[in-house]
Amino acid sequence: MVAGLLFSDRLLFWALDLYLALRYPREVRRLRAPAKRCNDTRSTIAAPLSANFKFAWRKLIDHDPRFKVVTDKLAAKAFVEELKIPAKTPKTLWVGAPDAIPDIYLTSDVVIKTNHGWGSSIFPVRDGLSPTEVRKGIDAAMAQRHGRASHQWSYFNIKPKLFVEERIGTEQPLVELKLYTYGAQVRRIIPIRTLENRKRIAAVWLPDEAGKLYRTDQKTAVSPDAVDQSPLPECVGKAIDIAGAVGSYFDHMRVDFLTAGSDVFLGEITVYSQGGYLVGGSSLGSVPSRSWDLRRSWFLNASHRGWRKHYARALRRFYQSHTQDSPSLNAPDPLCAGKFANSMAVADRLLAAER
Repeated sequence: MVAGLLFSDRLLFWALDLYLALRYPREVRRLRAPAKRCNDTRSTIAAPLSANFKFAWRKLIDHDPRFKVVTDKLAAKAFVEELKIPAKTPKTLWVGAPDAIPDIYLTSDVVIKTNHGWGSSIFPVRDGLSPTEVRKGIDAAMAQRHGRASHQWSYFNIKPKLFVEERIGTEQPLVELKLYTYGAQVRRIIPIRTLENRKRIAAVWLPDEAGKLYRTDQKTAVSPDAVDQSPLPECVGKAIDIAGAVGSYFDHMRVDFLTAGSDVFLGEITVYSQGGYLVGGSSLGSVPSRSWDLRRSWFLNASHRGWRKHYARALRRFYQSHTQDSPSLNAPDPLCAGKFANSMAVADRLLAAER
């Protein structure tokens, strides 16, 4: 904890941490051992400094209504479009009830998805599935409820929908690009290639002080035993611009793209990258920990009442003190009030349409 804080602030943080430890013991236990190994003795969920504690804070406290919108794969497309962010997205071919899906899509080279989760996309032609297998996959995907075990709040209560999307990369090898934004700044890029044997390989790219991207020797959860030596796709500059436009509305977001050549398609906007537990995210010196400024968060920019009002004020004072004590903190610019208000209005409209 930063020295010089008001006693009332310390007491408030202590009381909130005690409540969270009693209410969410699994989430708290998951953080403590890695933090200890990284010599992080200062982070708590009530006053987080490392990235993984910040993710826990986001899960349990920072319930930004916009998270519900960007987590819903269909609503996210509308959100980006209404904010006039110039991003291409894979074309949505059909939306409806599972039993109403046209038979033609069961045998077409498309992607069948649900809007409310992850890891449940169905590729009828690519994976050689029969119509019966596709329907079984649809039933399983619609029945899933994501995020409960790791308390990923933005997935809670999303109304499940089935949709069919065009498949990108039918003619050229597909590359996934995961861009980590902190405000409008992209501070981390992970390209993922799928090899012929369906094995995936990745690398971590970071910008140097001049902003030039370089490949690091960091391993990833995708390929823990190897680093992809391929160059970045030629469209990476376009992806950076789009990701920065999305990120400018938030404190932190992972923006995912698909590319198969010179074009780039916005895939998903991810609120809890890797379930809210990054490799290296327990280190105070890591790029995510140092770049993520919670003063740009919804919680510290929205109006509150009661204890939340006092807690938000205390947390702002905490980060102000921490920034003064750590002048090299690599934080983005302050959140633009106009952009914040505009994005909240768009999110409110989209959420109201779902009710």
